[in-house]
Amino acid sequence: MIQAVAIIFQCNNKIFTIKRQNSLRVFPGYHSFPGGKVDKADSDRQSMMPDVSSWENPFMNALNREVEEEVGISLEDLFAKGEIERPRLFGQAMSPPFNPYKFDTYYYLLQLKSEMSFKIEVAEIEYGTWDSAQNVLSYYQQGKILCVPPFIKILKTIRDGSWCDVTERGLYDFSLQINTQKMIPMIEPVYGLKHFFVESITLPPAYFTNCFLIDGILVDPSPKDEQTLKKLLASLEVENVRMIFITHHHRDHLNLAHSLARTLEIPVMMSERTHELIKHKRGKDTFNECSVEYVSDGEQIGSWLGQPLMAMHVPGHDNGQFALHSEDYQWFIAGDLFQFGATVVVGDIEGDMGEYQTTLQKIIDLSPNVIFPSHGIGVYGTNRLEKTLDHTKIRNRQVKELHDKGASIDEMLATIYKGIPQELLRYARKNIVSHLKLLGQQDS
Repeated sequence: MIQAVAIIFQCNNKIFTIKRQNSLRVFPGYHSFPGGKVDKADSDRQSMMPDVSSWENPFMNALNREVEEEVGISLEDLFAKGEIERPRLFGQAMSPPFNPYKFDTYYYLLQLKSEMSFKIEVAEIEYGTWDSAQNVLSYYQQGKILCVPPFIKILKTIRDGSWCDVTERGLYDFSLQINTQKMIPMIEPVYGLKHFFVESITLPPAYFTNCFLIDGILVDPSPKDEQTLKKLLASLEVENVRMIFITHHHRDHLNLAHSLARTLEIPVMMSERTHELIKHKRGKDTFNECSVEYVSDGEQIGSWLGQPLMAMHVPGHDNGQFALHSEDYQWFIAGDLFQFGATVVVGDIEGDMGEYQTTLQKIIDLSPNVIFPSHGIGVYGTNRLEKTLDHTKIRNRQVKELHDKGASIDEMLATIYKGIPQELLRYARKNIVSHLKLLGQQDS
């Protein structure tokens, strides 16, 4: 568990919030507050309690360091000059168990007499603004910002004026409150788009397949077993689910979806090609007792905050795969076009490396604001797609160089994918074959 600190600057009815750079590895493009992790140098201090009695405390030391790095001021110096009060400990948030980023974050509140002009560290922060908590919440409710649950909880607490000194009531708990024994964890990183973290039968390092709910359309429910299905049904009891949407035919996107559709008595929508592949690979009776509807490229299938919810054909990883997006591209559910910390498999009868690269470039050119993969959290901007496309082009060159030297596929595997787990080698082989096929097409 990584310990971290963040500060909420407040002046009259305004607070200072930041948007993180899209290129950051952790929470790229998210709206938040200045802060960061408690480093080892901070932790070498004697006390590890997040109190505010001394600047020598590791948490206060980390807070001062992070604020100086990110917005160019020294809290300790300003306090010594009598220009500010000491920050007050305000609340705490611990990352939920399913989150790959394990943070225990302490939030501090500093009330100022006037709005400070900060010197933003552009390597980490795209911009920072002074605004009321109500206005920032309004931007969120308009679908304009990407954030984590504690950020929203803090905004509501400050907006409602219910906050007070920790000495009066103790720390506010801004953690995600959910009983994971009975329910599926859910967050709403973009307003109107609910994100369920469903345990699925997928490949490591992923253990969950993202399931989204927009306008009553449930995207890619794929519980790994009956117990997980039961928890998903419990989580959906308060929701009005009217349709299941399957992005593509791979098992970790549709496992037990037929049972869910029959239980809820709702239709299932997918591409005709996806249905063909399901019948070919999963059995012709998989959705036999369900009402199946086919989606077409560019079709409107619902709405989001008053604007059309659109479907788009995105072949490459799977030639039947469809993505969903808001008409203005505020967000884009990309399916398996990219993954965090892993390479997308492109192979078998449904995969095509040339189509995959073309699709990636198409989405990059469309420049959606927020992109959600099937595994991992949403990201702001196309930075991850660009890196994925660049990675495939590097692989193209590696495969070509080895092929020109007469290397076999096994030799290419040993060179390019050195050190990967044995159970993943067969998937790496599929990618090499796809690159070889693409090279053959380019040479012809």
